[in-house]
Amino acid sequence: MVIVLEFQNVTFSYSDVVVIERLSLNFVDNKVTAIIGPSGCGKSTVFKLISGLLEPSSGMINCDFFRESISYVFQDYRLLPWLSVYENVAVGLARSEGCHSDRDGLIKSVLFLVNMSSCSAMYPFQLSGGMQQRVGLARALVSKPELLLMDDVITGVKSPQNTSPK
Repeated sequence: MVIVLEFQNVTFSYSDVVVIERLSLNFVDNKVTAIIGPSGCGKSTVFKLISGLLEPSSGMINCDFFRESISYVFQDYRLLPWLSVYENVAVGLARSEGCHSDRDGLIKSVLFLVNMSSCSAMYPFQLSGGMQQRVGLARALVSKPELLLMDDVITGVKSPQNTSPK
């Protein structure tokens, strides 16, 4: 069992409000880990701490990978409204190092994976919430991250048989 991410007595506060207090936990390589709790308990804050979007007030976060190799699927879709579905997914490759000789193939393959191939020319305003969430997932997957953080991503996502655009 290889620990790739470790929280040691991590505390985080927004101003005077303590959101996370002395949290210690380990994340193991090649395992799916779920953080479950009621709304407002700090789940999204944990993800932001892992990704480096926030720094702990105290305690240590040790990780065995580069934070640049993390992809994050946000609770809110965060798609760029002036870009098509294809172009929104391509944004996920912008931060990847190296040359992607088959950039188009990578984008098309993740769009197929999330059942959005037929919508690649559409814009976010033309998509349902679940469809937008799948575009966000495709954008996160296209860079082949070492760590994929998914913040409440199944809200609004329907089964594949109900996803054809009308």
